[in-house]
Amino acid sequence: MPMEEGVFPRTDEFLTFVRLAEPMTQTRPSVPPAAEFQRFIEEAKPFFIQAVSSSLRRLAPRLALIRRWLITHDLLSIAGFTYDEDPYTELIAWALDPATHPESAIQRQRAWLSRSSFARDLDFDQPAVPRTQLVTQAGIPDMVLQYEGFAVVLEAKTGTGEHRTPRGDFQTIDYPPAVKQKLGLPDSMPVRVVFLTPDKREAANPNAFNTTFVEFSLALAEILEGFQLSDELRHAYAMLLTHFLTCATPLGSDLRCIIQEFVQWENRLDDEIFLMGKMNEINAAIKWFSPEV
Repeated sequence: MPMEEGVFPRTDEFLTFVRLAEPMTQTRPSVPPAAEFQRFIEEAKPFFIQAVSSSLRRLAPRLALIRRWLITHDLLSIAGFTYDEDPYTELIAWALDPATHPESAIQRQRAWLSRSSFARDLDFDQPAVPRTQLVTQAGIPDMVLQYEGFAVVLEAKTGTGEHRTPRGDFQTIDYPPAVKQKLGLPDSMPVRVVFLTPDKREAANPNAFNTTFVEFSLALAEILEGFQLSDELRHAYAMLLTHFLTCATPLGSDLRCIIQEFVQWENRLDDEIFLMGKMNEINAAIKWFSPEV
């Protein structure tokens, strides 16, 4: 089945499923229902396996990239920082700060924000210095990036949901006007919201960009591959990316195991029995490592 290059298969397989399932909606007294369903499964399985194999092949470069950044010892986890929102925010600010690596400053921020739902509205040629824990009348947003023509408010959550601010509404709704007021920004200047969580839950603000720590890490890993980093700085980024990619994830998702095992999967992408036995892991890989579109 031909598939457009770079696109993760979804629609074609669904239409095939509908076509194959349609006869089952009709009454056929002469054929036992169990036998009819088994025949449907056997007919649909090749299309399903093809879709899975295609998705995994397209994920291969991403997972290979991730493996290059993983280190064995996750000191952040050992120190007890897993799911700790304030340290996570400070780490994100460090990772995006121009001073951390001036040569890649604007590329790091663009790499992350270009994945957002409001990317087409972004136009900046100078990086912003992250500001964490900015005190406003609506509370304390986790991080603010102020550019010449717009600002971005980051609200990160790990184990809790949004709460209401002193102004009465939820954080992702009240923070943008409060930040605008605090910084003295013009009324016409847009203030965008990024809602960062392990599981990509929905923000109360329908215009917010919902994303994950995994996607943040992938954006950094992909852009930093193009720069020559000192051993010290690369190890610092590797420690951060290792923690976010393997700990700042949905509870019960062992993404480290998936990343490490994928090298074994690559030689068995046409093995139907093997793929069927690995469907839980494969579904997790496709869900969390596919590019956001």
